[in-house]
Amino acid sequence: MKESFYIEGMTCTACSSGIERSLGRKSFVKKIEVSLLNKSANIEFNENETNLDEIFKLIEKLGYSPKKTLTKEKKNFLALMLN
Repeated sequence: MKESFYIEGMTCTACSSGIERSLGRKSFVKKIEVSLLNKSANIEFNENETNLDEIFKLIEKLGYSPKKTLTKEKKNFLALMLN
């Protein structure tokens, strides 16, 4: 299964690479890409072994806040930052 979501709380490349490294070690993760610039992640995982809620719990244990969607205010802020 492939999923995309946002991650709040990342401030540097060590944050994004730490999430990639930590989740990439899990047997159920086939592929993960974390973007510091977009504050987002794309993950492909074995849905027979886990689900998105469990993946979110793992990210929360690392000190970050995964979100399925962004609030309108955060979308506007990111649009301004990227332009």
